[in-house]
Amino acid sequence: SLKRFDQLVDQFRKQLAAMPDRRTGSNTQYSMEDIGLSAFAVFFTQSPSFLAHQKAMQQAKGANNAQALFQIGDIPTDNHVRDTLDPVPPEHIFPVYDSVYQAFAKQGILNTFQAVHNTRLIALDGTWYFSSEKIHCQNCSHIEHKSGPVAAGRARWKIENENNNTLKTKGYHLEHNFGHGKQHLSSLLATMNILAFLFHSFLTFCDEAYRLIRAKLPTRKTFFEHIRALTYYMYFPSWDALMDFMMRGLEIGHYAKETPQA
Repeated sequence: SLKRFDQLVDQFRKQLAAMPDRRTGSNTQYSMEDIGLSAFAVFFTQSPSFLAHQKAMQQAKGANNAQALFQIGDIPTDNHVRDTLDPVPPEHIFPVYDSVYQAFAKQGILNTFQAVHNTRLIALDGTWYFSSEKIHCQNCSHIEHKSGPVAAGRARWKIENENNNTLKTKGYHLEHNFGHGKQHLSSLLATMNILAFLFHSFLTFCDEAYRLIRAKLPTRKTFFEHIRALTYYMYFPSWDALMDFMMRGLEIGHYAKETPQA
């Protein structure tokens, strides 16, 4: 089952290899895997200029973080990414969501999202109808806070605050129309953006170093500022190497200093 970041990327890469490729002739220098992962890496790092910086690093150092972290062999141009992905419906990457869901289930993580009577609430639109202000009944004073519609409403409000609000305002910019395109580009890139958020959520539960670093830094924005700066200027041979470098700098995990005895 999936437990590590490189396993997530490898699973995604295999799925991207099955995407339809409408290119013909000599215009196939870049694989569909490299094209899809190049788009995804921008969303995962929350850095529009990630690919440009990695191209520059490749020229200067002969290696780059796009390859090391995201298994991207050759980095295509932004225009080539958009043109090649435009005909691809987002349904082609849905199986990756299923794989992560199954990994959550096997590790018991789905219980974290369990809300009422063994059901799980899915984030859909309609926040107002599930808000604390709208959920009301004449006998609410006699209902336990953890039961029925009250618990469901509060869980739904938690989804809106921690999931939907994050996607809109915390670096994912989900309300923007990414890439536009003539066919499926906008919906495909939006699907990749949400998948990046799902990968981040997965790492919060399954990657101890990631969890410690996120807890140490004051905000999600600060965390990704650090990721952007480090990957711009330094080469890391793996995700684990990047996490280890950050833990050492922050003096957390196995790099934490012992508090002197009084």
